[in-house]
Amino acid sequence: MIHLVKSVTAMTLLLIMLFPVAAFSEDASLEEQVRDLRGTVFSLRADLRQISREIEALEDKYIYGPPLAILFGAFCALWAQNTRRNAWLWFFMGAFFNVITVLVLLGKNSSDPPHIGGSSAARLG
Repeated sequence: MIHLVKSVTAMTLLLIMLFPVAAFSEDASLEEQVRDLRGTVFSLRADLRQISREIEALEDKYIYGPPLAILFGAFCALWAQNTRRNAWLWFFMGAFFNVITVLVLLGKNSSDPPHIGGSSAARLG
């Protein structure tokens, strides 16, 4: 009977001594998970900042884009009317192809012969 009590006592002491080790390994595992989660949160915050910057850039593009396209189109249409070309065609080309159309327009304008006399001279005088 004493031998049984000694073995139960020894087993109990052994379990008590092993329990903190198990708790420590569980804490280490939890700390590793917390570290991983912190890394994930940090990564997600960086991604969120990048997406926010991209959204701001797109907002700027769509705020200023359409009014500028209309201005390019109006400039091209005005030039087309003054040179007796199709104003609607040049308006839409200017609105959709912006800078390229204006460069083509300036090239065409430089190759047109100057108008001497007529209505343009009357407007100037």
